Amino acid sequence: MAATNGCRDAAVAYGMPFISGKDSFNNEYLGTDGKRHAIPPTLLISGIGRLEDWACAVTMDLKATGNWVYLVGLFKPNLGGSHFNLVTNPCSRDGVPSSCPAENLATYQALHSAMRAHLVRACHDMSEGGLSVAAAEMCIGGRLGLDMVLPMSDPLRACFGETTGCLLVEVKEADARAFESYFDGLHYLQIGAVSPDFSLKISCGQKKLVDLPIDGLLAAWRPELA
Repeated sequence: MAATNGCRDAAVAYGMPFISGKDSFNNEYLGTDGKRHAIPPTLLISGIGRLEDWACAVTMDLKATGNWVYLVGLFKPNLGGSHFNLVTNPCSRDGVPSSCPAENLATYQALHSAMRAHLVRACHDMSEGGLSVAAAEMCIGGRLGLDMVLPMSDPLRACFGETTGCLLVEVKEADARAFESYFDGLHYLQIGAVSPDFSLKISCGQKKLVDLPIDGLLAAWRPELA
């Protein structure tokens, strides 16, 4: 019920009604235990948008060495309910990520305006897995490296905590000032740059925490592509 109420609040805040539902509760799936199970009740939310100019479409794959990478949105990562907790099962007292619809909406509108101005080369949402997973997916998509400095001193929470309303955005260095002008009064931070080293490097302050080759990321995701 809490999740349903949260969806309702978000729909009202963003002015976006839900146009779909989920009623195929009689379907089954084959579990990792080799047995067939009925699918659990599932809330399905569909969204449809109109793209007036296809040239404004932005994909998630990194595009070119030397471009800057920004974190936009209010970054307040939590480990409660995160994929990290699901995989490692630690004892976390974190609650689930809080929603800030007013802040998020302003960020989305600013980002959309920057996209329409052709200032955004790539963009990826931060959802399941958090900041480090989103960065790895951008590297995998573009087969390019990324040097990134964490935006907070708690590396575990920064890398794998999950939050709402945050995105990673690739921008040409020459377009940086114009891009930043759209986010006046909003949260944004340049946290890295696309590198020619074909590896994902993550630092916390002056300490390097991660240095993973793109081939290693590919092998972890889909070994047949490595």
